Amino acid sequence: MEEEKTVTCWICGQSGDSKEHMIKATDIKSVFPTLTQKNPVWFHSDEKVNIPVGSHKSDRFKFNNPICEVCNTNRTAQHDKSWEKVSAHLKQYDLEVRGTLNIRLAKIFRDKIYTNALNVHLYFIKLFGCRIVESEIPIDTSTFSDSIMTNTPNPYLFLRFKKAIGSREKMLSLSPVHIKQKGSETVVAAWMYTVGQINVELLYAPSGACNDFLKKSFNPIHQYKVLRVYDFETEDI
Repeated sequence: MEEEKTVTCWICGQSGDSKEHMIKATDIKSVFPTLTQKNPVWFHSDEKVNIPVGSHKSDRFKFNNPICEVCNTNRTAQHDKSWEKVSAHLKQYDLEVRGTLNIRLAKIFRDKIYTNALNVHLYFIKLFGCRIVESEIPIDTSTFSDSIMTNTPNPYLFLRFKKAIGSREKMLSLSPVHIKQKGSETVVAAWMYTVGQINVELLYAPSGACNDFLKKSFNPIHQYKVLRVYDFETEDI
């Protein structure tokens, strides 16, 4: 009889016994507030389309590759909460208005601005790491796990926020991870998280490539006091 393979948490190395939401549950609720078994949404994956899902807690909304319960709750709970506040705040704006939206984080968080900025950064590190492991992308996640375990920013991961002008469609999505390699080494990787009209672009640039993107990005090491939201149709990676 073949032994069952133990799946370990990519963050801490312990046994994986918990699944992370691909899209945060509060983001799902904000876009689909009346989601029920009688009023489902239609889930599309690479394998299948139009799968009815009637709960924001459904495993359809979660990564298949597990992490551990400690990492998914105690270790990263504050990261989730900080992104929840930013996401809720962004939805208060008319995202149809063109031009860069500049939001001081002090408007969202009364204190601990750096800590909350770091939490948002680490929240997306967790999601990106889960996506990399799930899709077997050739990227070493050790610097991501180090950042989460030590609560420090990652110097290679950058965020940029955009608004999808002209798109009022109710949508939740994760893009494929696009990578550029030099030999067997991944020198750039890009990914997008979409909630309604809010798009979060993630760029992994260990080589320091894509300098134009980095100058206008969000990373606690370089810039965190102002969150800039660009028009989606401009400033492409």
